[in-house]
Amino acid sequence: MKANSSSIQTSKPINPSITFTRPVRSRPSVTNKSPITLREGECLSWAAVGKTANEIAAVLNISEHTVHFHTKNAIKKLNASNKTHAVVIAILAKYITVK
Repeated sequence: MKANSSSIQTSKPINPSITFTRPVRSRPSVTNKSPITLREGECLSWAAVGKTANEIAAVLNISEHTVHFHTKNAIKKLNASNKTHAVVIAILAKYITVK
């Protein structure tokens, strides 16, 4: 049995005049020339004020595993020995600011 091509309905094309934009996130704690990402900087900034990975996860609304992931990436990028060392490097290089 052949399908009748006239019975197939197509959806209307999307209106090209309508665009969706994501809000631009400012980088409050990470400078533009920083080798670390915004999220890595946020994790280091919160660690600098004594927050645990669990507390940082709650504040940033991400999982604890993701906090560890971003922290480890920052440690590698900054060629640091550990999280504390990464925080010190980031502060001294003015990649992050601590209030």
